[in-house]
Amino acid sequence: MMDPITPAGEVVTQGHVGYEQSVTMLESSRWQATLGKRAVGIVVADIEGGNAAFVKTTVRFFLRIVSALPLGLAASSTCS
Repeated sequence: MMDPITPAGEVVTQGHVGYEQSVTMLESSRWQATLGKRAVGIVVADIEGGNAAFVKTTVRFFLRIVSALPLGLAASSTCS
C-alpha cells in the first residue's frame, strides 16, 4: 500500500530502478538476455562474445533512454 504522503514521482522512480536492475541483471547473467530477447534468440555479449559485465549493461540501459530523447520517446519509455 502506498503512503499517502509519498509523491507519485518517487513511486515511478522506484519502479524504474527495479526495472533497470532486472534488465541489467538478466543481460549480464549467463542467459545474456531478457525474456523477450531470449524468446527471439538475441543475446547481449561483450566484444569477445562472452557475458557483458553488469556495469556495461547498466550503462547500455541508460544510453538507450538518452538516445530516445531527440525523438521525444524518453518519457514514454521511462513511465512504462
